[in-house]
Amino acid sequence: MVAGITHGRSSGTNNMFDVYDPQTDAWDNLAAAPHIRDYVMAAVVKDKLYVVGGRNTSFRDTENKLNFFSQTVLEMDCYDFKTGQWSTLPYKLPLGSGGGALVNLNDKLYYMGGSGRTRF
Repeated sequence: MVAGITHGRSSGTNNMFDVYDPQTDAWDNLAAAPHIRDYVMAAVVKDKLYVVGGRNTSFRDTENKLNFFSQTVLEMDCYDFKTGQWSTLPYKLPLGSGGGALVNLNDKLYYMGGSGRTRF
């Protein structure tokens, strides 16, 4: 389980990274991801987990309005299961969204959909 929002749509956007062991029926905390985000997409390619998109739904502007659609995360984070280390990829998404999809098809990632704020 990676990232999310602790208190529903009100607060607590986080970068937690936890693993569940069904044999022991226990959760364990792993190294936190580099960026906080919720409504996030994640997929595994070979020995790496890619965390893409999402937003900071906890964000409030100075008038305490729910302006989180403008707070999408463009950075892409990668967890290497062999080394146990996180990195942030050197490029960003051209357009961010939360609640979309990320799929691995033949070891290529496809990112699509979701909701965000776009300027025309």
